Amino acid sequence: MDNQTLLDARTLFLTQPVVHLVAGLWLLMVARTGRRVEGLTLWAVANALYAAGLMLIGMRGHIPDVVSITGANGLILCGYLVTHAGVLQFTHRHLSAIVPLVAACAVILALHSWFAYVQPHTAARVAVMTAGLGLLAPVTSWRLATGVEREVRPAALAVSVTYLGWSAFCLFRAAWTLTVGPEADPLYGDAVQKLSTLIAIIVAIGASQGYLWMAGMRLESELFRQSRRDPLTGVVNRRGAWEMADQEVARAARNGRPLSVLLLDLDRFKVLNDLHGHAAGDRALVALTAAVQPLLRRTDLLARAGGEEFVVLLPETAKSDAVAVAERIRAAVADVRVPHGEEMLGVTASIGVSTLGEDGEGWEPLLAAADRALYRAKNLGRNQVAAALRGALAAEA
Repeated sequence: MDNQTLLDARTLFLTQPVVHLVAGLWLLMVARTGRRVEGLTLWAVANALYAAGLMLIGMRGHIPDVVSITGANGLILCGYLVTHAGVLQFTHRHLSAIVPLVAACAVILALHSWFAYVQPHTAARVAVMTAGLGLLAPVTSWRLATGVEREVRPAALAVSVTYLGWSAFCLFRAAWTLTVGPEADPLYGDAVQKLSTLIAIIVAIGASQGYLWMAGMRLESELFRQSRRDPLTGVVNRRGAWEMADQEVARAARNGRPLSVLLLDLDRFKVLNDLHGHAAGDRALVALTAAVQPLLRRTDLLARAGGEEFVVLLPETAKSDAVAVAERIRAAVADVRVPHGEEMLGVTASIGVSTLGEDGEGWEPLLAAADRALYRAKNLGRNQVAAALRGALAAEA
């Protein structure tokens, strides 16, 4: 082997810790700027541990073997554990799930130390470490593939596949090392070791970029959800409701399924604000949503249309059933008491009901019919439920 090739191998190996340090720095900077994304800081720490372990390996022969062999590989295993902890944090899993992996890493390091000091065997030592990493990586891959929300899944799957590729190569390298044995210079001279170094660099770059991609997709999905949520009550806002309603109405019409709409309005809300202040009005709106949501199914939609007006979308619901739901909502709102200083304020709501087919063929006509019914409920004395009238009667109302 000529010196030029040896230099290239050393340069390639020493590139690894630099790549990890740069990747960790980028992850840390993203973690410390803007909105917080779970996992990024731990992934940055993991890259620092990988870099430290690799630098100690590179100093073999210049520092005690116990540091450059056991200490270095211990840091690499710790890097894996912190990486997995970051995945658990990102997927909102409890960190206690990492305990079995801690035990597995302890076993790997113990076997590695056995073949380093008790029964020295370089090939077995290398095989234990690489096979251990090859068996651990699919656990993280599985967490990423199954533990994230739909919006983040493309990026998570990309990182998952990267880890599976790394796992396959580690297992191949372990088998190769046990079969062929390392060359005289196991750190730089083995062709498979050089390939391993190159693939490790690719995995480090790919995984770190994937984590940043995952963080970006989560932030994008959160911003999308926030743009469609009412910040006061936490329910869907007008923009989000109209988008969902168009889809639900089209689906119901296409499949010939019933669908109803409730339009709900707090009675005398302006008077409440004028007499007791906007803070009391806000508390009333929050209390209303808290009273209504438990009465709805998972498939139903409660949205704030604006001001004191709310929309309830009821898929698979005929008019008679929708009126019954509206009555339960009206009664629940009438029982609401809003704290204001030392007194408790009562509120009531009027509700209009319309149904697909009977009162309109699209979302806007349905909403207009429910609005006319709502005004009828107001005219009947408030704290009432009124169903939309059919045909010409509805237009006259």
